[in-house]
Amino acid sequence: MILGYEPHFCMYGKCCLVKDALSVFRKIGQQDITLWNAMLTACAKNGHGAATLTLFYQMYKDGFVPNTVSFICVLTVCSHMGWVEDGRRHFMSLYKEFNTRPTLEHCACMIDVLGRAGRLEEAEDLVDTMPVVVLLSIWTSLLSACRIHGDVHRGSRIANYFSEFDGMDPRSYLLLADIYAAESG
Repeated sequence: MILGYEPHFCMYGKCCLVKDALSVFRKIGQQDITLWNAMLTACAKNGHGAATLTLFYQMYKDGFVPNTVSFICVLTVCSHMGWVEDGRRHFMSLYKEFNTRPTLEHCACMIDVLGRAGRLEEAEDLVDTMPVVVLLSIWTSLLSACRIHGDVHRGSRIANYFSEFDGMDPRSYLLLADIYAAESG
């Protein structure tokens, strides 16, 4: 790495100056997976979906194997851009191409991809078949998607899963109340 560029690169990315971050990123001589992920994160957090995927493919083409952070960036972008099929393809490639079991974070991202797109049944199926322990936050994410898409029946059923946890997150009660209010109003 060329010393001195890294702080500028990170600063530009955090300040929504993605073009400037990309310019500095390209000047760094010896890139590593950490720098690639920092650039992916900068693009993803600033709504540059196409640039995130382009960088992801370029990173892989340049010989860097995507890691957990790389996939979280890509799946997050797919969620926010509404790119369900791209999200599904990248999620499946974790196992098929990289022989990696999806982590809780990967599953949460994919549930968000499906939930935002209104594919609530698919999202719930994914929760039911997750290869990791399902946390309250996963159910809350799915409950939020039910609120957005007005699925009262599914939202009520999902709320029953909260009894499996020590205490229900207060936000979950608010989501459920919003679901019922929208149905009656």
